[in-house]
Amino acid sequence: MKLLSLFLIFLSFTFFLGNEDLYLKRYEDTFPIPSDELREDVYVIGKAKEEVLSMLKTNESFHYEQFFEKNIRFFENVPYGAGASNSVGIDKTLVCTSVLNCVTFIEMFWAICYTQYQLSQIKLQLSQNQIFNLFLTNLNFIKYYDGLNCELHDRIHYFTDALHQLEKKGLLENIGAYNGEPINKKIFYISGNKKQWSAIKNWTKIKVIEESMSQRKRYYYPLERIDDYKLYAKTGDIIALATDVPGLDVSHCGYITYRNDSLLFSHASSVKKKVVIEEDLCNYLSKRTSITGIYVYRPLFNRLNYYSN
Repeated sequence: MKLLSLFLIFLSFTFFLGNEDLYLKRYEDTFPIPSDELREDVYVIGKAKEEVLSMLKTNESFHYEQFFEKNIRFFENVPYGAGASNSVGIDKTLVCTSVLNCVTFIEMFWAICYTQYQLSQIKLQLSQNQIFNLFLTNLNFIKYYDGLNCELHDRIHYFTDALHQLEKKGLLENIGAYNGEPINKKIFYISGNKKQWSAIKNWTKIKVIEESMSQRKRYYYPLERIDDYKLYAKTGDIIALATDVPGLDVSHCGYITYRNDSLLFSHASSVKKKVVIEEDLCNYLSKRTSITGIYVYRPLFNRLNYYSN
């Protein structure tokens, strides 16, 4: 009986070796295996590719809060700025880890986290180019509508709209919907400041987006109710700071670490000119007179392939 069992195991193993294409097809039915050729629609600054890949491991289990705690400090003290975004073609995805602003910090780290989740699920030995291409796909989906970088108006310019697009795909959870308050605000900041956005050509699309955001049901925590968020707070939550600036949804964003009943804020600071890790959130908010509250979204990791819908 023991010999029969060993023989069956041997047959299964040799079947796998001889039918690797079938094994890959199993994943391609539900998840597109990335190409081994590095994408051409990318502009990598310095050692950004190597630094991103240093945080990503195939066949390694994934727990978001643990991964977050382990890797968030990689970005500590990275200089604040736009990098080379002004000189990169509109059809190129910029990957830069040497200079970050508040939004690109969120985008970069979310894409890294989601890529590691996918790698933990597909359990295939991918090449470095395949892993980086997978990361680029995730990065494009938080940056651009439907993940398609074609024109400037394809960029998701309003940060809460980027969060909403991921929420629709089941990749984020709006925590404010549990015990926050509804907020209604007319959004028009970009269309109301066309000179600042002179490169945009399709203003009709921008105005449609702004109207949709203005009518959207949204929830947040007003400043006087920040403690209510603690009932649900978790390390790795994304927060965006609501502002009283007319027509604008939020003025800043970052990640939360929740430890010992304290909300610690990691963000790319324009004041300190660098990425700051684990600054006390309440102390930070007390010094900002234009902030009216916070939106809170929690990354979810339960969809291997979210690209098609």
